[in-house]
Amino acid sequence: MPRKLRRLPEENYALTEIKAVITDYIGTLTNARKYSLESSRSKLHRILTEAGFETRLDAFLTEYNKAHEKYRAIRYKKLREVTNAVWVSEALNALGYETNAKDLRIKAALNVFFQDYVDTLELRPYAKTLLRNIVKNCKLGLISNFTYTPVIYASLRKLGINQFFNAIIFSEDTG
Repeated sequence: MPRKLRRLPEENYALTEIKAVITDYIGTLTNARKYSLESSRSKLHRILTEAGFETRLDAFLTEYNKAHEKYRAIRYKKLREVTNAVWVSEALNALGYETNAKDLRIKAALNVFFQDYVDTLELRPYAKTLLRNIVKNCKLGLISNFTYTPVIYASLRKLGINQFFNAIIFSEDTG
């Protein structure tokens, strides 16, 4: 027989002391449904090629994956985030191009690369209701270690929840 839980009197709740709530985003408030990383990588290569970085797809993906693994190791060993623009730039440099993470062609290609991801993001059940209830009582912040900041801003707008957050912090901006 299940044990009945005893409810504490209201005066024992410390809810009035909460001044702010901080939440993660991807995997906490949202999920990606039916996303294809392979398709996005092919689009990334296509856009980079159109921008003048002519490489073979297999060669580009080999170098991109090397950079991704290198910076993933840094992420977990040194707790330091490195943006996708760095990965792409490093892959292109390994293939004979001279570029850096601030190259606007790389940024434009990453916007295309991540569009499918943004399109597949959906809110978890009751996430919007939860956010509405939180902001009635206190400040709300979002912290994300996603590797490309524009994706988060675009998806917050797409999902209609950007207005709930008083502060947003990205590891791309803070390391």
